[in-house]
Amino acid sequence: MSKHVRVFLGIALVLLTLIPISLTAGWMKHYGREDITEFGYGVLETWDNGFVISAHAEDEGVWVIRTDSVGNVQWDSCYDAGLPYMSSNCIRNTRDESYILTGSGFRLLKIDLWGFSLMSSSIGYPYTSRWVEQASSRCYIATGRRDTIHEVEGYASQVWVFKADTLGNVIWENLYGVDGYEIYNEGKCILETSDSNYMVCGFTQRDLWLAKLDTFGVVMWENTYLVGEALSMIEDSDGSIVMAGNEHDSGGVLVKTSSDGVLLWKKNFRQDATFTSVTGASDGGYVIAGYTTDEFEMHDVLVAKTDNMGQELWTKIYGDSANTEWAEHVEHTADGGYIVSGSIRWTAPEPDNYDVLLLKLDANGDTVTTYISETAPQNESCFEIITSVGRQILIRYLSNPASSTPGIVIYDALGRQVDELFLDGSGTTTWGEGFTPGVYFIREFSGEFLAVQKVILIR
Repeated sequence: MSKHVRVFLGIALVLLTLIPISLTAGWMKHYGREDITEFGYGVLETWDNGFVISAHAEDEGVWVIRTDSVGNVQWDSCYDAGLPYMSSNCIRNTRDESYILTGSGFRLLKIDLWGFSLMSSSIGYPYTSRWVEQASSRCYIATGRRDTIHEVEGYASQVWVFKADTLGNVIWENLYGVDGYEIYNEGKCILETSDSNYMVCGFTQRDLWLAKLDTFGVVMWENTYLVGEALSMIEDSDGSIVMAGNEHDSGGVLVKTSSDGVLLWKKNFRQDATFTSVTGASDGGYVIAGYTTDEFEMHDVLVAKTDNMGQELWTKIYGDSANTEWAEHVEHTADGGYIVSGSIRWTAPEPDNYDVLLLKLDANGDTVTTYISETAPQNESCFEIITSVGRQILIRYLSNPASSTPGIVIYDALGRQVDELFLDGSGTTTWGEGFTPGVYFIREFSGEFLAVQKVILIR
């Protein structure tokens, strides 16, 4: 494990609550700890219909939270790479069933399905990374910006794109846009196109910028559109590009171009809206997420659904007047609904405290029927691992009155449950006979905020 990465599987630190606010639709859950500021950024659905969220925790760095399908925490981990305050980041799937992250202060962070660090590399000023994807070649492509301080003229920035191999070693990195006094450029999102090249979007000055790069980072074409900035992008089934962002003083905007950058249409939504993310819908339309802003600079989460021409089908707002909430990312889910991640800023009882926010919607943006009650954190485990590597694993039962069910579940390296044991208080037990050698993970049967422990069976 890199010396720059510190992993915490102390799930008892997480405070999980159903937020008792008046929602137009849906449920929200927040994740955070008292007196610590946390911001939520990316979210993905997992193979078992749970969710994994990338966040930032004050003074601790990248914070990744893994939940089940109804938002109950299964594990969480922090990765300390000396990251700055309020470090934005994203999380994406890899082809070997792991996760890759990038963000402010670090180039790449790869973790497995249980949050164990596989690879990490930090970056310092003047570089900021915003988005990463794994290409079909299994290399990683990412974008962000490089800041410049000109001795006389002052501050500027350029779009930064890099490509790295599977070990995180940089293959190439390029800068795009003019470097000059008060000329601001930034890459916000990058993806591999269906023809195995790369598309990157963001802004140059105050204009939306879109460029197509070949596999060596050479510009194939680039265009600017007088519509502000793009914060998120997807490729449609016909090779066209759909981007969500903001148009100067006109609010949220959805833009579609052809595969070679010709503007096909743009649609504006609500002057008080900011769009941060877009995803495709099963009917060929699009779902966009972001937030509204009132005259007091308070935000509410906004989610909108359009048809394939960008015509608005519905728009829904989630939040209340007491606190401020905003969305950073939206993904469609296997059940036909959507998962939205972001942050909430509390005005009471702790003003200016921030927590990670998670919102689950059905296909219509309406209430998910599952009821989630308030859950208190569990502080003690009912077991400990005595022998973690061997032909058999020795497990000791610990008397823990807080555990309603004294038992453990065991998962393989892909997160599939392979066994469960009920502990009878007899002291110790062994596990592993008849199972294939390899890596396994053990956690308490109740699943309430208890650390996952890694064990290895050998022949």
